[in-house]
Amino acid sequence: MKTSLRAIVLSLALTLGLGVTEVALGNSLIELTPNLPEDPLAIAGTAVGDSNKNCGDTPSEPQHEIQMTQQFPYLRFILQSEGEPVLLIDGPGGRFCVLADNYSGKSPEISGLWDAGNYYIYVGNRNPGNNSYTLKITEKPD
Repeated sequence: MKTSLRAIVLSLALTLGLGVTEVALGNSLIELTPNLPEDPLAIAGTAVGDSNKNCGDTPSEPQHEIQMTQQFPYLRFILQSEGEPVLLIDGPGGRFCVLADNYSGKSPEISGLWDAGNYYIYVGNRNPGNNSYTLKITEKPD
């Protein structure tokens, strides 16, 4: 109940353009439509690895659910965290594992066209441990 109430408040704030730039909700539902009212949208959380998958040490349940109400011609996800962060996105187009590398400055990124639908976001680390993170979502290429 608490999470759904927070999701409703967040959705209302985003819809009304109330200047929400950082969201700190575990297991949150975030509804996105093109032309984000705040760009980038920043989501804060803690990477908690409890399951070793093919994509590093990631939680068994997603930290966030993003519902895209329409197709996004371009959207970029940027994960900023200590250690060797891992971003796992599971959605209509498949399952994408993005690891930290030197090219991205140790900040995993994925961008491109995103179809409408629900995307489940898992944030972990290549090594066991808990680290705070910020996941930025933007429609801007750079």
